[in-house]
Amino acid sequence: MKIGLIIHTRTGHTWSVAETLCQALQEQGHDATLERIEAVDDAAARPEQVSFKACPDIRPYDALIFGAPVRGFNINPVIQAYLSQLPSADAKPAACFVTMHLKRPWMGGNRALARMGGICQDKGLKVRGQAIVSWSSPQRDQQIEHGVSLIKALFVSQGQP
Repeated sequence: MKIGLIIHTRTGHTWSVAETLCQALQEQGHDATLERIEAVDDAAARPEQVSFKACPDIRPYDALIFGAPVRGFNINPVIQAYLSQLPSADAKPAACFVTMHLKRPWMGGNRALARMGGICQDKGLKVRGQAIVSWSSPQRDQQIEHGVSLIKALFVSQGQP
């Protein structure tokens, strides 16, 4: 399966999780590719203020994984703007993950994932799963491992381990 990992990152934390996930998917036999969403101004406060330097095309992929950091206890305006401008996705399978500084998922992670998943569903994507990694948590490594395991399991095809 050709899987696109479409990632927005500011500090590199989200990208590092995506790299681990991409490698796990490749080891599983998928053609997984990392692509970066780049905004002209990462500090834009609202999605309508976001313009893009790099805006990955989802059409070449059979499945999609979106990742972004939480910002201000909510969905990051850059990923929100990106997802909102996507064309209809014709029921492609998808997954989402977020990274966040605060330790508890209810401190923005749950809300960000709910919003990301809702936009994806509105675009016709079939969201199969989601994960949160808290960067300040002492269990960060376990959260990354759990999130990678959960998401890669969503894309096991018949005949694959």
